Amino acid sequence: HTPGWAIGWYFIPIANLFKPYEVIRDTFIASRGQVDGRYAKGDGAIVAWWMLHLIGVIVSSGAERFGAFGGLEGDDYYFLGTSEWVWFAGIAMRLVSTALFLKILRTIYRDQINHSQKEAEVF
Repeated sequence: HTPGWAIGWYFIPIANLFKPYEVIRDTFIASRGQVDGRYAKGDGAIVAWWMLHLIGVIVSSGAERFGAFGGLEGDDYYFLGTSEWVWFAGIAMRLVSTALFLKILRTIYRDQINHSQKEAEVF
């Protein structure tokens, strides 16, 4: 995966559902290098990050389309309906996925610093 396509996959319909995950997974595995003659496996945090990201986007976007915060004025904000709570749940999932993503990036960075690999081996 090239750095350009690592970003570009987010803008291509259908491919944006799985290619960004593959890019991060492959980068994670490549940053680990070979262990005992074979490549290390991915991490469960990568799967959790991507599932929380996808589900969070779908849930929060769906809640917005079903009218979350639509027509609420002033004092009405104290009486949130189901769609608003679903929206909050989707946003919470997205926040957790962001925290997992930062953890994954920190792990990749640490692994790349600790291994004596060239850039060409990683990309």
